[in-house]
Amino acid sequence: MQKEVLSNLFEFLDNSPTPYHAVQQTISNLRAQGFNELHEKNHWDLDENGLYYVARQGSVIAFRTAGADLREKGFRLIGAHTDSPCLKVKPHAYKEFQDYRNLNVETYGGVLLMTWFDRDLSIAGRVSGLNSKGSIVTELIDFERPVALVPNLCIHLNRTANDSHSINKQEHTSPLFLQVDGDENEVDFKELLLKQIHQQKAESSLRQILEYDLCLYDTQKAGLV
Repeated sequence: MQKEVLSNLFEFLDNSPTPYHAVQQTISNLRAQGFNELHEKNHWDLDENGLYYVARQGSVIAFRTAGADLREKGFRLIGAHTDSPCLKVKPHAYKEFQDYRNLNVETYGGVLLMTWFDRDLSIAGRVSGLNSKGSIVTELIDFERPVALVPNLCIHLNRTANDSHSINKQEHTSPLFLQVDGDENEVDFKELLLKQIHQQKAESSLRQILEYDLCLYDTQKAGLV
């Protein structure tokens, strides 16, 4: 039983690199247990022993009515985060240095910055844009493979690294993302995202990306130590 619980947990963690993916996984699990979706804009007619959930952006609320009068029995509530501290890609995605392009990132939550160095990082999140009919649509995106790295300097360029090391969020945590030839046209970040969307979901109707909410995450899988 314990191995099954841990296996399910690891699978959930590996498939939930962002709050949006965590909600997607949660909804899939809820539907498998017989929960039905409710929408905030609609009037609700609830069964006495109904199972329901409401999803909004990167959050989900699930409940069951259990046929009890709340004024007499009260209710029990359990809460948890769908998000976690991370590095998020800014609207202006690139920092340029000669032929290199680093990702322009900001910290989200109480990040332990030192743990992000020399990790195989990928990108995941949600993108919004227009389909062929000009309607706004959203898609989840996950590169699933290492595409970026926040490198440490080698020791002979930073002799005090093992003694004291102050990390500047803006200067030191921008992941190395790609290299371009001097004569090559600039690689558009949103075009890269659109290409990835169509690779992972051929039937996607998205034709132009307008905005994104993207996190970097460590590609190392969950494991038992």
